Amino acid sequence: MMKKQFALLVFAFLIITSCGNEDPPTKDDCGGQACEATPGTDETATTVPNSLHGTYNMVITYAESNSPYPEGTTATFIIAAEKLTVSIDGEDCFSIINPVNRSPFTAPTFKADCIGDIAFQVAANQSGGLEEINLILASGPGYYGQFRVQ
Repeated sequence: MMKKQFALLVFAFLIITSCGNEDPPTKDDCGGQACEATPGTDETATTVPNSLHGTYNMVITYAESNSPYPEGTTATFIIAAEKLTVSIDGEDCFSIINPVNRSPFTAPTFKADCIGDIAFQVAANQSGGLEEINLILASGPGYYGQFRVQ
């Protein structure tokens, strides 16, 4: 009897611990809206490199005067190969599916044009880790500011 209880306990532990941060986000990670972007002019479909996947707590450290979010705004980003989940403090979270590359840049860009004229460009540093997430216009060239890891 004791062996069965131990086996059940081990089995339950394995199930619980197998659902860690390595799992990619799903549509249910955020109860908010989901934008599904399609490549536009001078854009191609892409995926985010594995080295950038994860959950990041970030803050806008620089914002242009026309930015929808002022300096100091905090947010949590969950980055996966084909999905970005965005939770900006004080707002409903949302997800963006299908990143694109915009010529001449190589950083994956998630267009949230179903939310507003915003997009998030995931920029890597020279080591392949996350450098910043640039807040840019979804409709084309333009820059609002940048999120940096807190």
